[in-house]
Amino acid sequence: MANHEGYFFPNVGDFFGIATFIKKDVPIERFGDITIYENLEYNGKDGTHSRKASWHKLRLKNRTFFVLNLHCLWDGKGKTDSHNRLEQSKKIIEFLKTLDGDIILGGDFNLDPDTESIKMLEDFGLRNLIKEYDIKGTRTSLYPEEKRQKWPYADYVFVSGGVNVKSFTVDTDSHVSDHAPMFLEIE
Repeated sequence: MANHEGYFFPNVGDFFGIATFIKKDVPIERFGDITIYENLEYNGKDGTHSRKASWHKLRLKNRTFFVLNLHCLWDGKGKTDSHNRLEQSKKIIEFLKTLDGDIILGGDFNLDPDTESIKMLEDFGLRNLIKEYDIKGTRTSLYPEEKRQKWPYADYVFVSGGVNVKSFTVDTDSHVSDHAPMFLEIE
C-alpha cells in the first residue's frame, strides 16, 4: 500500500494487535491506542487476549474527526453480552467522552446487533450505520455457511451526529476475508 501509512498497535507480543492504514495525504494531528479489554493471564490458546482500539485525530476542511478502529473480545461463546463485553463498551464510551470532534468508530465488535453492548453505543448518541442502512450481514462466503446463518454480523460502523454520511455499503461478495469490507463516504 504505497500511498498509505500503516499504524500498528500490538496487544499480544509484537505480532498480534490492531492495524490501521491511512492515505498519506490525510493530515493526522495525533494518534494512539487504548486498551478496551485486558487479560493479563492470557494463555495463548483462545481469543480472550487483551484488545485495543486505535485512534487517529484528523483535520479535514476545518473539521476535526476521530477515527477509531477496533477488534473486540471473542470469548468463544457466541456474540451475546457478557460482563467483559459490557465493560468493553463502557471503556470505549469513556474514551469517546474525552474527544473534541466528530467520531467514526468501526471494526469487528464480535456482537449480535440486539445486544446491550451495541445499544450502549447507540444510547451514547452514535448512529449505527449497519442498522440505519439495513445491512443484512457483514460476513462473506469465506465464513462457513452454518456460522454465517447463526452469526451474520461481526463488524459495525458508528458515527456521531455531525458526520454527514454520503454513502455506506458492505461488500459481502468480496473474497478477501471472511469479514466483508465496509465502505463509508462522508462529506
